[in-house]
Amino acid sequence: MAVAQIPDLNSWEIRAQISELDRGHLAQGQTAEMTVVAMPERRFTGKIKSLGGTNGPQWDRKFECLFALTEPVKEFRPGMSARILITTQVLKNALWLPSQALFESDGRTFVYVRKGDSFTPADVQLVRRSESQVVITGLREGQIVSMASPEQSSKKKDAAGQGGALKALKGS
Repeated sequence: MAVAQIPDLNSWEIRAQISELDRGHLAQGQTAEMTVVAMPERRFTGKIKSLGGTNGPQWDRKFECLFALTEPVKEFRPGMSARILITTQVLKNALWLPSQALFESDGRTFVYVRKGDSFTPADVQLVRRSESQVVITGLREGQIVSMASPEQSSKKKDAAGQGGALKALKGS
């Protein structure tokens, strides 16, 4: 009977539960950058070793992703927490908005753009979508868009007396 297990300190792995929405952007062998919470000043690299099966309720499905660290250090201990950053694609000069500012109806993709004191629908093209952001074309940087449908906002004004709005931002 085994009394203890001694971990191999030369081959550390990190397990992460990732939203099913991101599965199509990941592949075995893809590079990732990690920060161990106990050592925030240090950056580590690794690669996706394997992608597991999807599990969980339909509204919150996740899959297990296993990362192999490229250069483990002697300070690592089992059970440490890490933050993982996986860059799947870099979009230069991309115009992005929070995902709740994008609307889809009857085959159209649009945002509500401020014109004077009101908002009017403007067709845009969806380039890429994540859980919290969308990358679009069809707007100019700095145009103000509504964060909610003006039809809904006019029925339910927020505490400030108008619906939320923001400027379209360009980033890389």
